[in-house]
Amino acid sequence: METGKKGSIRLLAFLVGTILVLSGLTGYLFVNSFFLNGVLAEHPNFLDVSISPSGTTTLGVGQSQTFTATVANYLSFAPFTYTWTLTPNTNMTVDVSVDTGLVTLEKIWNLNTSQSVSTPAFSVPTISVSFPSAVNGGFSLSVMAVSSKGNQGSSAFVWVQDPYTQPNVYLNQYGMPYSYLIETDGLGWYQAISGVTGQTSWQATNATYVFQQAVNNANGIIEVSAGTFNFPTPVLINRNDVSIIGAGIEETILKMTGYGGDYAIFKLSTSSVTYEWQRERNILFQDLTMDANNEAYTSCIYSPYATIYVDINRVQFKNVEGWTNSGSACIRGIVSDYSHITYCDFVNSSMAISIGSMNYGTIDSCALLVIRIDTLRDFPDIHGLRSHPDYLHDS
Repeated sequence: METGKKGSIRLLAFLVGTILVLSGLTGYLFVNSFFLNGVLAEHPNFLDVSISPSGTTTLGVGQSQTFTATVANYLSFAPFTYTWTLTPNTNMTVDVSVDTGLVTLEKIWNLNTSQSVSTPAFSVPTISVSFPSAVNGGFSLSVMAVSSKGNQGSSAFVWVQDPYTQPNVYLNQYGMPYSYLIETDGLGWYQAISGVTGQTSWQATNATYVFQQAVNNANGIIEVSAGTFNFPTPVLINRNDVSIIGAGIEETILKMTGYGGDYAIFKLSTSSVTYEWQRERNILFQDLTMDANNEAYTSCIYSPYATIYVDINRVQFKNVEGWTNSGSACIRGIVSDYSHITYCDFVNSSMAISIGSMNYGTIDSCALLVIRIDTLRDFPDIHGLRSHPDYLHDS
């Protein structure tokens, strides 16, 4: 009798468990689907869509990342169409590739607002993106899937950005002999490392900005690593005691890009002063190449007002447009007394030096093309030249 009761209890427990399981499954099916004219269909607007990889993705210039969309609903009805949307936080150029199942669509978007690309049914649910040039920002990426029944769902956003590609590791590199070390990753990013803390002080895709911050805040030497640095606008030096020292000629290349009209890579002394002691002074350029890129009416170093004690040593100047009435020379200035230009080369430039006054100074061991200096008072040394100047004027 006792055994029969136990058997009945077990049977009852089994039946109750079965009912609960079936109830749960029915509830799940009800949430995810419903019957339409006696046919099981998806629950409207309830597609569970996701993107992998999720979170934040960092892409260096030229690197590519493929993202995959997934629809996770139970009993969802394929095929799906997919619409990918990119939303930037700044102006940028992005390469985009989507596979339609028949052909691969390649797009190059110059983004400043959201852009979308859709793929037909039976397409591969992937998109590949890359940055063709350095971007100081990023974009969000999302995808919307639509089923054959017209139901849809959208994914959460993922974030794609172009980071600075760190060429070196600065662990405990503080107390260095320079105020800042400026370097490039070679992909369009520039950064300035503090010689005091070993930490990144400024980082941007604009070399002018990084150099300007370093010049404004330096306490002595600014070292510049090997690489090419592109300057969209001039760097202004309106202070004393600044030294910009590269890694060597044709190793550190400072290049002008896309501007002209009485400009230069470096502009010194941008305001007039009355007395000699008020002039910008003790400025050094050494061991680098300056390339004016044949921009119109430009120089490499230009001082519209008087300076003093400006030294230029082991610098190569390149591609400075020919002399015009407005004045265009590798080194150009109004007054630069007590200055010394030594061991410099001037390549593909028809005017090397044009200075209104260079008293008590030195030009030594330079490969000069054309030089124009209007006043040379107590100028003891113009010697060691590797080619004679075509025009040297001393008034």
